[in-house]
Parts: sequence; structure tokens; C-alpha cells
Amino acid sequence: MLSVERLDYAKAPVQKVEAIAALLGRRPELRGRLRFRLVCPPPEAGITSYDTTRQLLERRISEVNRAWGGGGWQPIEYLPRSLPFTEVIDHYLAADVFWVTSLQDGMNLTAKEFVAAQRAANRSGVLVLSRHTGAASQLGTAALLTDPHSPADLVDTLHQALTLAPEERRIRLERLADLLGHHHLADWAADITTAIRSHGDPRRGPQDPDRSHSSDTDAPAAGRFPVGGRGGRLRGARQGPGMGTHVLASSCGARVSRPAVTGPAGRLRCTHGNDLVDRGLFGVFLANHFNHGLVAGRRSSCCRCLP
Repeated sequence: MLSVERLDYAKAPVQKVEAIAALLGRRPELRGRLRFRLVCPPPEAGITSYDTTRQLLERRISEVNRAWGGGGWQPIEYLPRSLPFTEVIDHYLAADVFWVTSLQDGMNLTAKEFVAAQRAANRSGVLVLSRHTGAASQLGTAALLTDPHSPADLVDTLHQALTLAPEERRIRLERLADLLGHHHLADWAADITTAIRSHGDPRRGPQDPDRSHSSDTDAPAAGRFPVGGRGGRLRGARQGPGMGTHVLASSCGARVSRPAVTGPAGRLRCTHGNDLVDRGLFGVFLANHFNHGLVAGRRSSCCRCLP
């Protein structure tokens, strides 16, 4: 079982540890067979408000491991640090169950990353998802929904995930991948920012996010596309045979919406000199991960780069 989340009481990490202890108490035959890996990097340096959560979490992990561990096995593996994305992908692929227990959360990107990685590798991992996440509204019909406010429900749903028949696991993962679809993160963010801009001024209707920051001087020249909100331009982008639609962004926040380009997207640059990265469904990540490493400039394929 795997969880990948920042240290935050709202992610309910302590409740996870309590659920592991309760499950082992209920099903002692799982001793030596079950392992929960918690990748839980600390907050930014200087933030001390989560110290109480960290101290309680680490104390309970030690207590549960002492109570149930033995013979070189411990039920909880705690990784309190950030990992390279390639290593996170390895963890996604190794997991039989991905466990999200947020008390309240937004989109919860890690749940979607897990589904994308598992589907790309033809795996059949199970997603256990808090019903209080934004992702539950999209993926809830195929994930196993759980209520982190209920200790009994956490244990029951986790046990269900561990005992699902292989065929049901496969069907659920395929359904999750279908529900995830190919809606780009940058499109989702652009829809949100466009709605905010329109709502801020009732006299303005919905705008095309590609036009909301453009001016006459931003009109695209041949073979070049405007970068939304930054005034930069793509260098050398052009239509190529058989190329699909891409959404690109650079680490500086410059964004290009829906250009079709030739060649790997990760090698294009905006006028600020930053590499542009494909916002597709982790296809660039996974393709290069399985080919022994990521290409430089492609590691920012999440919505953190958006303006």
C-alpha cells in the first residue's frame, strides 16, 4: 500500500497509521505480508505549524512498528522526504493499493498520477480515495471511497481493497483510466482562471483563455504561437504530420495553449529561455521513465508552473 502526500494534518496521516494497527489487530494473518509505504515530505522550511502532527505521526509509526514488526519486517515504511518524480513513478507501479485519506482536499493530483502510471504499465492497482477529495467527484464510481472521519470505515475499506478479486481490480483500474480521460491539467487550470476573470467583472462574458491576455502585437506569426499572459513566443513550433494537440508550459510560468508541434515538446523553449513541457496524461513522463530517465526540461509536468 502506498500514500504520497506532503506532511499535513488535513491528509490524515495519523489516521492511516491507526487504521493499519487496527487492521493488523483484526487480521493478524497479515503480519509479515502487509506493508504500508508513506512518502511524506515535510512542509517548506520555516513552517512550524505542522510540528505537532509530525511528532505524533512519527511516535505512532514507531509504536506500531514495535508492536507488530519482527524478523526484518515492519508494517510501516516512512519516507519523510521529497523524491525525484522517476522514483515516485516506481512507487506508483509497485503499489497494489494507493491510499488517499484527506479530510478535505482539492483535485488530489497524486491519485490521478497513480491511475495514469498503472494504466500505462498495464497494472491493476486499487485506488482507495477519500470521499472528501475533489477527485472523488470524477473517479468515485470506480475507486473505493472511504471516510477518514470514520476509523471503522478506513479499516473496512482498506481490507476490501486488499481482498478484491484480480478481475475486479482490473475492471476498476480500466474504468478509472476511462474516467480520467485525456483532459489536460493546463486546460483545467485555464478554465478556472477564465471563470475567475469573468466573474470579477460582470460586464465581461466568458473569454477564450488564449485571447484574454493577447493584444495586436501578440498575433502569431507564421510558425509561432503566442504564450498566454507573458508575451513570449514559441521558437520553431510548427504543424507536423500526425501530431496531436498538446498544452505546453515553461518553468517560468509562460504557457502555450493547444499548439500542434513537431518533435518532442520538451525541447521547445519560450523567449525567456525556459524549456516547454508537455501537459499530456503523463505520457512524456512515462515514455522517458521506461527509457531510462527523463529528458531535461520535462520534469515540470504539473500545474505548479501555471501563471
